[in-house]
This record gives sequence, C-alpha cells and structure tokens, in this order.
Amino acid sequence: MELKELLSYDDIVIQCHDNPDADALSSGYALYWYFHRLGKKARLIYRGRNRISKSNLRIMIEELDVPVTYEPDFTDVPELLITVDCQYGQKNVTGTEALHVVIIDHHSFVTEPTVPLR
Repeated sequence: MELKELLSYDDIVIQCHDNPDADALSSGYALYWYFHRLGKKARLIYRGRNRISKSNLRIMIEELDVPVTYEPDFTDVPELLITVDCQYGQKNVTGTEALHVVIIDHHSFVTEPTVPLR
C-alpha cells in the first residue's frame, strides 16, 4: 500500500499509543501534515489514562505546534483510523472503533487485534 491511496478517505484520525513518545508524536505529525497539505481533514489524537507529562515532550509539542489532542473518551467512528508507532488492538493503545484501520509501526507485527472493527 502507498500513502497516496489513503487520500480517498475524508474522515481521518491518526492515533498515537496511549503514552506517546517522540517517535509516535513525530510520525503522527508527519501524517497530519501530509493530509492537511493535500486538503484532507485529519485529527491527531492519543488516548489512555494519562496526559503527556514528560517535560521534553511537552516542549516539543508546544515549540513545534504539534496539533495532538488528548481524547480519553473518544467516541467518534472515523472512516479511517491510522495507528502510529503501535498496533491496533494491542495493550499500549486504547481501542478506537473505525470503519477502516491502517497500522504504521516499526515493531514486530501482531496479526490478531483484540479490538474488533466496527
């Protein structure tokens, strides 16, 4: 699959794992930038129990104006969910229902998610 194939979707949510680090935020921001540059509406979120608290990450978000939002109670069902630096349905990412899911990750791939698609 090529990234340009995802341009057919209009409702796009990019989700970092629950405790985002610099590579999750950077990957998510790169996708957000790509979609917005090409006229697509995309949202960059993370979920879980805790807000980002590490000072270096908070500085990164503020100084680079990373448009990530904390959405612990996210209930929307996007047309496309892209998980970055994590795998859909695994323990480090809160399950988000979506019509279609794409996983962008550099970790070993797990084939069976624990969260069903809608």
